[in-house]
Amino acid sequence: MISMKKYAGWAVIAGTLGCSVWAGAAEVKTKGGLSVASDDGQFSFKFGGRLMLDAAYFDDDHINMGDGTEMRRARFFAAGKLFGDWEYKAQYDFADGTDIKDAYIAYTALPSSKIIVGNFKQPFSLEELTSSKYITFMERALPNIFAPSRRVGLGWKMNTGQATFFASAYGQDVNKDAEGDEGYGVGARATFAPINEKNRVIHFGAAGAWETGNENEDEVESFSYRQRPESHLAERLLDTGTLTGADGSVKLGVEGAAVFGPFSLQAEYLTTTIFEDENEGNMTDDTDLSGYYVYGSWFITGESRVYKNGVFGRVKPKSPAGAWEVAARYSALEFDDGAVSEGELSNITLGVNYYVNPNLRFMLNYVMAEAEYADGTKDEPDIIQIRAQIDF
Repeated sequence: MISMKKYAGWAVIAGTLGCSVWAGAAEVKTKGGLSVASDDGQFSFKFGGRLMLDAAYFDDDHINMGDGTEMRRARFFAAGKLFGDWEYKAQYDFADGTDIKDAYIAYTALPSSKIIVGNFKQPFSLEELTSSKYITFMERALPNIFAPSRRVGLGWKMNTGQATFFASAYGQDVNKDAEGDEGYGVGARATFAPINEKNRVIHFGAAGAWETGNENEDEVESFSYRQRPESHLAERLLDTGTLTGADGSVKLGVEGAAVFGPFSLQAEYLTTTIFEDENEGNMTDDTDLSGYYVYGSWFITGESRVYKNGVFGRVKPKSPAGAWEVAARYSALEFDDGAVSEGELSNITLGVNYYVNPNLRFMLNYVMAEAEYADGTKDEPDIIQIRAQIDF
């Protein structure tokens, strides 16, 4: 696979050069980050980022989790517009080494739509496509393990206000190298919001994807999934191992959400079917893995979750004293079908969020996890974790 890491910075350089062309007639803004734009709106450049610092305490059961702290995310990006019709973004995460996140170019002159090429999030899952800056809990729900997330691809996004459609063909994440041929896939997501008002939203969505696994030197295709309870500092409690001899997979997802003033509900059901290739590998049968979550939240101070273009966005406190939100979620994941007989994992997560202002948030989560394995044993750790988060 050809690595894109050494090329991703060209978007930043292009934006800087573009700004230099019209620096004499530029408008500089510092609200919510540093941005520069030409008077005619044809060129723009913005620099920003996010920092998330976590700490977690574990009441262990059988597996030793290990209390600790981590920089969960330390991201910086450059984004903007070139010649009116072109957008770019280059985003790096330095929390654990150096990883490329978004690194793409988009053509925006099409009616109500855009074409995007590069490394970007693929069209699957409301929870995944909602930025980590705006998700209700510190970590996404258990079934998020099935979301393709960021891959190198070519996509088309359409938005009409009430409805969205996003389709893409993609390969591998730029940060991962396949031993042999890398897998590829195609996917699409459609959403519809029959009610889409400032403080009232009804959202429905569905997504699907077909993927091949990475192939080793013997051209044997493989997949693997493993998941933690809803804490990034925790150990993984479910693991399919490497399933070799696969013949592609299909992912499906359905989602729904509702906002009624300060109250909101959100739920998803996600599944992946891995097909057996009868001639090779350790797979003994087609394998269905699935999971779901449902949660509710309440802004005690009267704010509402902000919905736009099929995802949720930034909450702005009504008062200089900030905003308070409480939330509860149940999620479950099943790894017990076909070639996998690992077991089940479920979580109950309780959360409290304090929004000091639109860019600064403190979070507290209490996670009660239960892993039930195929041999009848259980592991039931409890987790208390906190986060300080700022973005600009």
